[in-house]
Amino acid sequence: MAIAATAALAVVIAAGLTILMDTGPVPGTAPVRVADQPAASRAAVPPATIAPAPLEPRRPLVPPDVVTSPPPADDPAASGPVPRIVGGPGISPGPVSHGPMAREAPSAKPEVVDEGPAWQAFTQVVVIGAGTLNLGGRKVQLAGITPPESGVRCRTAPDAEAFDCAFLSMQALRQRLRARGVECRLSTLETIGVEPAPCRIGGTDLSEWLVEQGWAEPAADAPEDYRTAEDTARCAGVGIWAEAPRPDSCPVR
Repeated sequence: MAIAATAALAVVIAAGLTILMDTGPVPGTAPVRVADQPAASRAAVPPATIAPAPLEPRRPLVPPDVVTSPPPADDPAASGPVPRIVGGPGISPGPVSHGPMAREAPSAKPEVVDEGPAWQAFTQVVVIGAGTLNLGGRKVQLAGITPPESGVRCRTAPDAEAFDCAFLSMQALRQRLRARGVECRLSTLETIGVEPAPCRIGGTDLSEWLVEQGWAEPAADAPEDYRTAEDTARCAGVGIWAEAPRPDSCPVR
């Protein structure tokens, strides 16, 4: 019995060694170091050499093929600039024009017809000189009279101080207007500069009134009423006639 058990144990050990040699070391066991092997065994094993992988040759950089569009057809209509078309959702494209854009001629302004002189009312009136009015943009010289020139001295009374005659004439007209509106007979077309025109306040002719006050003389083409007004001023010795001798035709005082 002892011999049989010993033989069976030997068979099991031999089988285990055979399996160990086929599968490698059992996990958990220390590997066999090379230093523990005999020197003769180490010398017999040649060192492992790894051949380097061959390098792939670099390919030269080749630019991509340039795609060129064929030359346009010889079309005279296509030689001009490309028209710009504005479009989009809900927008119908406009007509395409290959020629130059034609501009529409500007509309002609309506021609203003001069209807002749007419009486016009003005509320913004400023006396800017002897017999001269500014009607809010248009300047008017009272027609039919000759105002005194600047530089000539006048006295309103024999014992009064002398002042510039043109200034006194302007002041007299300012006192007559006193921010009142006037009516002047003017053309419907405005002119540049000062234009002569008759002006009135109600039924009073301002030109005739200025002559009657002695602050203007009738012009050569003045109506006869202006000359009658001058005779009245001379006889009264007012305005520029304050120091002038009285005409013989004046009534006896």
